Amino acid sequence: MIAITVGLPLFRAKLIGWLALESLCRQVNAPEWELLICEETKSEFQPMEWLAIDQYRDRLNQANCQRIRYIPLDNWIPLFQKWQQMLLMANGKIFMLQAADCFSQPYRLSETWELMQGGQFDWCQSNNGYFYSIARDLVYHYHKDPANNNHPCALNMAIRTRLGKKLPAGIDIAKSVDSALFWKLELIKKSKLKVIINESKNWKLGVDTHGLANISVGREQGFDELKHIFSISNIKIEQIVANEIAYQLKGLRNQVREKDSYLIWEKWIIKE
Repeated sequence: MIAITVGLPLFRAKLIGWLALESLCRQVNAPEWELLICEETKSEFQPMEWLAIDQYRDRLNQANCQRIRYIPLDNWIPLFQKWQQMLLMANGKIFMLQAADCFSQPYRLSETWELMQGGQFDWCQSNNGYFYSIARDLVYHYHKDPANNNHPCALNMAIRTRLGKKLPAGIDIAKSVDSALFWKLELIKKSKLKVIINESKNWKLGVDTHGLANISVGREQGFDELKHIFSISNIKIEQIVANEIAYQLKGLRNQVREKDSYLIWEKWIIKE
């Protein structure tokens, strides 16, 4: 039985998509799960491409991944619509949102399933996490304090699939997608979502990255200004992930798209 569907939307992920796949290959004690990958395939979109993704098949199988489905797109679509497409195809009871530039901690699938399998919760997330700035070679600690932050979402999110399948078609949202998804699901449910927070300390074994994402424009500035959310950590990236992963991330420093990130935003992102 497929317990969890992991949705992995890719866009301009040729240089960074490996990170998400590496983290999924290293999942521990995961229930049976499937992986859905949705990606624009034209060369101008800098795709990771199926041939590269398929190299991970055996290792994903060893982590209890039962099937992989690659969904190629001829043209760009907003991120919200990618989530919708994958939700409609999902077989798992739980749908886990996986970003291309994030290294999920190795117990993310098993803990998400343990917290949500009973059916009483609609949404799962973590209030703590590490962010690694590739350009600065610095690690930041993200902490969501509900008393000081009205944003409904945090990190390592997952939703109940049957609720997500009810999302109406034709929603063109490509920024602030997480919160839009949260509020749309509340509208569908016609009541507040029941949210469970993953209190496990295993968040320290995962990391989100910044520098090669496509919809996190301004986060570098946020590291400096949003003191109630981000604080500089004395942790080094090598203390979070395996040395070979840290080495690959550091090797991407010259590829960071800070200089043209606003061009990416204006060209590809449809504003709400």
